[in-house]
Amino acid sequence: MRHGHSMTGPDAVQEALIVVFRRRAILLLRDMEGMEGMEGMEGMEGMDERAAADLLGVPVGTAKSRLARARASFRKEWQR
Repeated sequence: MRHGHSMTGPDAVQEALIVVFRRRAILLLRDMEGMEGMEGMEGMEGMDERAAADLLGVPVGTAKSRLARARASFRKEWQR
């Protein structure tokens, strides 16, 4: 959600899903290593932050921030 704005209903759900997607996208692009067993991922390696940022069309700092949040969220869920 955008800072300072409060949304409800379908708009809030859509915005939340967009945030989740953005975080997961950077996590997948950066941390692909170890996914060799997944179909279609053979020979894939993780991108560096700059390449992932360029692909997503965001500044490198934004990519790094999203990656840190995604990793923290993943660790939290993994420890449940």
